[in-house]
Amino acid sequence: MIFPQRIISLPALQQQAPLRSLWFVLLLLVLSGCQPDSETADDAANQTNAAATETSAANIDYPQAPAFSLANSAGENIAFPRESGSTDIYFFWATWCPYCKQLMPHLQSIVDEYDGRVTVHAISIRENGEPAEYLDNHGYSFVLYPQGDEVATLYGVKGTPGLIVVDAAGRIRFDLASLLAPAGKALEDLKHGQRAQRIAPWWAAQLRQALDQILK
Repeated sequence: MIFPQRIISLPALQQQAPLRSLWFVLLLLVLSGCQPDSETADDAANQTNAAATETSAANIDYPQAPAFSLANSAGENIAFPRESGSTDIYFFWATWCPYCKQLMPHLQSIVDEYDGRVTVHAISIRENGEPAEYLDNHGYSFVLYPQGDEVATLYGVKGTPGLIVVDAAGRIRFDLASLLAPAGKALEDLKHGQRAQRIAPWWAAQLRQALDQILK
């Protein structure tokens, strides 16, 4: 059985073409509306993650730094934690300490980089040399406290270097003693001076991460 073919005239096709185009455009609009803009979605995700990080940091119960007062090399008695609104680094050190010597250039670069937002308080402990002369000869702009043994005991610092960061709210945000040193047989076989050269940059990197978290 042969079915008759449906013949559509050219004018009829011309009338349907605009309708088909219109439906095609509408379909594209609907489909595109179902797909989120990638940049907008990424920005929203980044803002959400940043807010979550700030919230989690704010909710951490950081310990309050023990209060003390100590005379600096100029004879001024300074009360800590300070109410200056800045972030303070308590650096327990000695002129004979090879680890301190390797760490100090990194501390100076941090002071320079953060430009007034971070102060290094060089608290001398177990010292038998001339700390003021050492700082001056090397061009370090730390605030020196020549007699810091009692403060070291207060903060549980048992050796050099000790490194503690106290934020503007007087809370301890970083303690070098809580870090595990990088493992490796290579470090164990080195002398103290050589080991200090290897580990000081890693300490400084951990310190920078903490400061970025505090000062962001």
